[in-house]
Amino acid sequence: MKSILLKFCLILFLKFAKGKIYWSTVSFTSNQEYVSDFSVKIFNDTDGATKLNASGTQLKDLEKSAVTLAAKQTRDVFKINADSCKLNEDTFKNFLAHAIYADMKEKTNFRFSCPQRKGFFKLEGFVLPSTIPYLDKAFRNIVNGYFEFTFTIRGKPYGQKKLLMLIFVKLYGVVR
Repeated sequence: MKSILLKFCLILFLKFAKGKIYWSTVSFTSNQEYVSDFSVKIFNDTDGATKLNASGTQLKDLEKSAVTLAAKQTRDVFKINADSCKLNEDTFKNFLAHAIYADMKEKTNFRFSCPQRKGFFKLEGFVLPSTIPYLDKAFRNIVNGYFEFTFTIRGKPYGQKKLLMLIFVKLYGVVR
């Protein structure tokens, strides 16, 4: 769940970026009652690509899960909510969602359906895109400069009435 959400968020943000993306740092937190030992690391690999590793242990089964994706510069660029349980059902009509799903399946041990069973999950060597040309025409409010890209994963454990915050990740970068 965590890895596909991250990829989904990144590609959606990059869809609207004008120039080259330079990733700098990442911050993250998790709800320790539901996710333990969660970590996210970005690094420059020997091939020149910026990559991401993430892992953690989901401590309880989840009946449902959802993600909120957002990109922000001086103001919100976009904010998207998605039901992360439906990816295996192929319900997303967006071609980016299909591409992200395909990429994520190659890099993670996470199941893309609900219920989400407890256990260890990981995402290894996920390449953070550095540029996507021609898409600057989609959003005129993206400008060169610093940006924040966030995603929040929420889940509904069995016996709970509402979705709870499980994971929050914020990536920082520069568009030039």
